[in-house]
Amino acid sequence: MLFFKYPKKNNVLSESIARVCSSSTHSRLKLLCPTRWVDRHDSIIIFLELFDAIVDSLSEVCTWLDKDAPPGAYQLLCAIRQPEFILATYILGHVLSLSLPLSKFLQTKNIDLVEAIQTADNVVNIIKQLRLNDKNEFKIIFNNVKSKCDALNIEISIPRTANKQNKPNTPNQDRKSVV
Repeated sequence: MLFFKYPKKNNVLSESIARVCSSSTHSRLKLLCPTRWVDRHDSIIIFLELFDAIVDSLSEVCTWLDKDAPPGAYQLLCAIRQPEFILATYILGHVLSLSLPLSKFLQTKNIDLVEAIQTADNVVNIIKQLRLNDKNEFKIIFNNVKSKCDALNIEISIPRTANKQNKPNTPNQDRKSVV
């Protein structure tokens, strides 16, 4: 996160990591690389691993008497404490973990085209299996998110859905048919 790029804020994060996530092997966040998928996976996994320390450090920055840092920290804190954000991040981490072997393989020197296609096909088959078993897979991820939300005192609930649409040009779709 770019928010922690300044030394004062980075020190707060480092202290939170040492205090809250002492068993972590990572001591800082990794930026989300726009081009390297392997780095994207690493940055999401590190973010999830250090999530409690990030929340702790943002909470601390919110108490500063500085005029610039607390509002930004508060906005980030509110955003990352949303159950939808946490769920989406966990799902992203899961999907990127499936593509990680393929990403690493495609970045090796002297790769074999046939083996690259087979590896890509394996990833596609795994994703197809996930889609066939979507309810169980989602339940596993949702339970992890629920545990995280419970630990942080974040209320997680299923949003309400309307049986009838008010807009005449928007068809009402059943959630089952969307998946």
